[in-house]
Amino acid sequence: MKNHWEEILVVGGEGGSIKLYGSKTAIGDWIYSTEKNESALIDFFDDEDLKSVAVQKSKVVSNWEEAIYLLGPYWMNLYPIHVHPAFKLKVWEEVNKQEEVRSLSRWKRLCVRGE
Repeated sequence: MKNHWEEILVVGGEGGSIKLYGSKTAIGDWIYSTEKNESALIDFFDDEDLKSVAVQKSKVVSNWEEAIYLLGPYWMNLYPIHVHPAFKLKVWEEVNKQEEVRSLSRWKRLCVRGE
């Protein structure tokens, strides 16, 4: 059975974006993968380095903690673009674990108010 991947979280910055994808397995658990798109930085790299920078996809992981780890340490300080409705509370809990978060009001609008 082929997995149907959904966007769980999308954050962006000057250099590109990070997307967390999720897919529900046949038994109802979620698996996750990320895609880091830094194509906005293309002009700064040689052709040799370009392949490894433009779009990077992660391995597939099977739990939420690993999925958050794949996003990297600063994802919550990027600009939040989209949060999947089923994951709003989980994402909000992760954001609130941090001492300082840029765009906190935007996170709150996306995760709590549902805007």
